[in-house]
Amino acid sequence: PEDRGPVVRVEQLPGRRKLFEQRFEDPHLEARLLGNGRLLAVSSQAGLQAWDVGRGRPLGPPVPPVKGVDYLQPLAASPDGRLLAVAELN
Repeated sequence: PEDRGPVVRVEQLPGRRKLFEQRFEDPHLEARLLGNGRLLAVSSQAGLQAWDVGRGRPLGPPVPPVKGVDYLQPLAASPDGRLLAVAELN
């Protein structure tokens, strides 16, 4: 079967050296680099997942959708990447 869904890639410029690449199933997503580029927060209808860009791995379990909230928008991360600010959008 053919892979579907968007691919989120983080590249270092100049030269476009790939640092991170991940395919997601949900075509409606938002990705933001935070914490000086060390953290990638990806939000979709399935919830919110933080990724370690250098290791290419999720940071903990995903944050599930919140009842009564349409979308979690990542806003900012603390410098150490341990805190993530999100907006609950309806």
